[in-house]
Amino acid sequence: MAFAQRIGLLLFLLATADFFSVASPHFPSFRNVFNIFVQSSPTLLAAVGMTVVIATAGIDLSVGSIMALSGILAALAMKTHSAGVGGVAGSSVRRGGGRERGSPAAGMTHGLVAGERGTFSAG
Repeated sequence: MAFAQRIGLLLFLLATADFFSVASPHFPSFRNVFNIFVQSSPTLLAAVGMTVVIATAGIDLSVGSIMALSGILAALAMKTHSAGVGGVAGSSVRRGGGRERGSPAAGMTHGLVAGERGTFSAG
């Protein structure tokens, strides 16, 4: 069954590539394939990281929100400044979010804040 599913996905991918190759003569070019890889690389990197987290029986839903926040801040910075400033802004958010989520002190701080808020709302 798993083999049939993989073959089905491969056939679907080939049929889609054939369709777009007929629809546009520029689709099967090296430049287009390179552009697709460049545009999908951030998502691929996040997916590799999430695969490691899920494989180690953990779950971390903050990856998507950190990617979205960094993308929004980078776009806002690029709107008013240059592309370099936007890249630095987005990269800073990703690095800061990764450090915050990855450090043991952040986990303890999160637990303390959640516990404190829970006791205030219970009273």
